[in-house]
Amino acid sequence: MSFQSRLMYLIAWLTKVPTQKIAYSTDLRQDLELDDTDLALMIFKLENYFEKELTEEQISNVNTVHDLGRLLS
Repeated sequence: MSFQSRLMYLIAWLTKVPTQKIAYSTDLRQDLELDDTDLALMIFKLENYFEKELTEEQISNVNTVHDLGRLLS
């Protein structure tokens, strides 16, 4: 499974949104209706999974799945 596919699968699983509704261009706040707390929790879990640590500045600039994938890859 590619990194992109794995990331989208994990986001779908964590947000309980069907994987078909998640693309690299999906906006995490608007399309998935995540508030700041839900987004921060999801990013924390993904950081642990991918063994990466993002700064607050990096996290504040995350809007789409692509943004998140670029930082976690």
